[in-house]
Amino acid sequence: MVDINKMISDIELKAHQLSHHYQDLLSENQILKAENEKLKTKVSELNQENKILIEKNKIHHIAGVASGKRTNTTEAKRKINEFVREIDKCISLLNQ
Repeated sequence: MVDINKMISDIELKAHQLSHHYQDLLSENQILKAENEKLKTKVSELNQENKILIEKNKIHHIAGVASGKRTNTTEAKRKINEFVREIDKCISLLNQ
């Protein structure tokens, strides 16, 4: 009978430890989810900033070509035509 009581006591102890460990994991999971959301937001912000910087770089490049600092006029013409096409698309969408 002593062995059964000891076994029951051991099972209760292990169940309590398991429950405690489960609660710790739930807590850690919530922390990790919150951190994951923050990182997703940061990645989104950085992607948006990257897009803006790429556009600024394109404009800077075109301005350099247009001002004569760079001699590649074909590149400048191509970029200007690309921008004109984008503007035309926007205008046509607004007219719809």
